[in-house]
Amino acid sequence: MADRARLAGAGLAAMLLAALPGQGHGQGLAAGAKGAATAEVVAPTQIVPLSYLRFGSFARPASAGTETVSVASAVSGTGGMAANLSMPQGTGGRGAASFQLNGQPRRIYIVDLPAQATIASGSATMTVSNFTSDTVGIGIGQLDASGRDILTVGGTLNVSANQAAGDYSGTFPLTVYYL
Repeated sequence: MADRARLAGAGLAAMLLAALPGQGHGQGLAAGAKGAATAEVVAPTQIVPLSYLRFGSFARPASAGTETVSVASAVSGTGGMAANLSMPQGTGGRGAASFQLNGQPRRIYIVDLPAQATIASGSATMTVSNFTSDTVGIGIGQLDASGRDILTVGGTLNVSANQAAGDYSGTFPLTVYYL
């Protein structure tokens, strides 16, 4: 009986120790601390289009080719478009797209450009691919001390042999991420 009482008493003591916060099993006394929380609210980036990506006017090529407009607005061609770039251009001519980025001063950003986009004239289409920007490496740029930057974008127009005549237009997505 005495052994049972001792075992019951030891069991009760163990349960009491386990029920006490920070006690039991050699944990010692409880200690308190305060956690910290932070947040940064940044001004949203504003993207203002200044000029469109312009491939200009050209004659219908007899064979497929490409026309590339660089971020510096230099133009080059391949295939049926190589000899087709000397056509006089009207107002606007050929050139890279440009956008003014507005946001928090000195903020670093990453530009995300599409793999390709489609431009159309009625049911006729052409694809624009190989988009490039004047950012560093994988699309990294930085806003200046006033919170602005001018971003330029170039690309490659893929033209089919005997491409249908028309005025082609379309859009492409441009996403800017703050770091």
